[in-house]
Amino acid sequence: MFPRPPQRCRQSRPTPCSSSHCKDPVDPAKKPGNRLVEKECCGNLLIQGKQPGFQIWGAAVELGNRVAQISVYSNPTSTDILEVEIEGTEKGHLYVPPGNTVNFLSQGIQSVKISVQGNEHTYVEGKYVVSITLDLPDTPASDNEQ
Repeated sequence: MFPRPPQRCRQSRPTPCSSSHCKDPVDPAKKPGNRLVEKECCGNLLIQGKQPGFQIWGAAVELGNRVAQISVYSNPTSTDILEVEIEGTEKGHLYVPPGNTVNFLSQGIQSVKISVQGNEHTYVEGKYVVSITLDLPDTPASDNEQ
């Protein structure tokens, strides 16, 4: 004779909670009253001869950015290394040799500058992309109308 199999447990269905502490949890990635906005800035780079460095992206105000990614590409025909200076909560220096792409991912970025330590024969060509996710406060329509 075989032993009797165990009885299956009966699962009870959860009862809906009517208490105020049972509301849906707030997503920690979204702050109440804020909205996420994704922005992207891209362009071409051309540096010839001795040329001062220049800013390719900057924020004039504290944006509360969550994540920013910077990608810089240098064409294989470039004669010098591109230098990328990143200012913000964290500082970064990237060096992009000809024919390569570098990426930087961080928070709190305020500006991105490009330069080359070259001479009168310098020729650097490339591309860049700055992608950023911003945390913007929601403003009621009545505030905008005033």
